[in-house]
Amino acid sequence: MLGLASRAILSLPVPSDDVVHLRAYTPRLRAATAAVKALALANLLELAVRFVLDSVEPQELERLPLPLLVRRVVLFTVAPWLIWLIVRGYCRATLAADGSTLHVRAQWGSRDVPRPAAGVARPWRLPLPEPGLQLPATNAPLGFSWDAAPLVGVATSDDAAALRRMRRLHHPAIKLVLVPTALTFVLFRLHQIITYGGPMGEARIFGLRRWLNTLLGVTLYSFCTLLVVAVALRSCIEIVALLTSRLPPPWAGRTRVALEAAGATLYYGGLLALVVLRLGL
Repeated sequence: MLGLASRAILSLPVPSDDVVHLRAYTPRLRAATAAVKALALANLLELAVRFVLDSVEPQELERLPLPLLVRRVVLFTVAPWLIWLIVRGYCRATLAADGSTLHVRAQWGSRDVPRPAAGVARPWRLPLPEPGLQLPATNAPLGFSWDAAPLVGVATSDDAAALRRMRRLHHPAIKLVLVPTALTFVLFRLHQIITYGGPMGEARIFGLRRWLNTLLGVTLYSFCTLLVVAVALRSCIEIVALLTSRLPPPWAGRTRVALEAAGATLYYGGLLALVVLRLGL
């Protein structure tokens, strides 16, 4: 019933000059989504610290063994991220401008608010759960994803424009699907050839089940490790960009381009160097 009611609200005709599809957050929804996303990010950053310590100051017992890595990623990153995606979908909305009024039609309900004067809406200082902006305080303040900027009179910054231009370098499908798959193939094949004499050597000696278990272990190791590395790099980039975004144009945009290029070089170039060293080329 609630789903039908939400779809009915979203389908109500609104006389408007412009309609934008975005995400609209009430204070409670923003706090909830920001909390689960912060938990996921904090977990990955703590794992990144363990990973660095294991590399710099190795101990007899690893600080980040594979079983612990997988459990932490699944329980404290993947699960909160799924919750965030569900609530994010619940916050899907349309924002329509009709003269001096903004009409919000969201999954959680509808609301009409006065259209703010240009420059009055304030960007979120902390971009959680995503980059967005806040309308001036009303009886029930609302926050919106950055897609609302044109309708509320907020100009797109040089930093945001440069980030959009460089987005393809860090597409999740490449960083967290294609690259881990390629790394899994290389590491697993190398392990099978060195240890068992061929790509299917373990299956011939111990059976297909053990071969599949080994493949699953290498896959989980590749995905979890690259996820930790990617988030650690992204956090460093965003911390620096948060400071440099206040630079006058065009330096803010140029700095963002340089940061994104450096991050891509470290991620893809570092991974390639690791594979080359592992293969002994």
